[in-house]
Amino acid sequence: MVAALQALIAGGPSGDKGLAFLPIINAAQEFHAQYRVISFVSGNGIRYLTQFSQYFDPINNHEVFYSYQGLTADGKYWISAILPISNQLLPADSKNPPNGQSWDDFNNGFPAYIASLTTS
Repeated sequence: MVAALQALIAGGPSGDKGLAFLPIINAAQEFHAQYRVISFVSGNGIRYLTQFSQYFDPINNHEVFYSYQGLTADGKYWISAILPISNQLLPADSKNPPNGQSWDDFNNGFPAYIASLTTS
């Protein structure tokens, strides 16, 4: 995980898989958006928006958050900040699929759904 974070800090591509994140969560990173390298006084890290889930879950204000994952310059410490966010375009929770879709339609269209959220 340290090597993956170091590669991202060095400007490596974020790719389609989940970005470096601690603490470990027993779920998958559904998406990441607004990825950017940001330095702090004694190190560097990355920031991004994300949401974790064990199933295809609508992105919502209850579960989406801002993440900062960094390393101190000496490599001794991993810095992790997790902050709640809210966006008026997102639903309050994940009880229902967006736009009145069935769960099957939502699951089948999940990649397009994520693409539409992260590019708008």
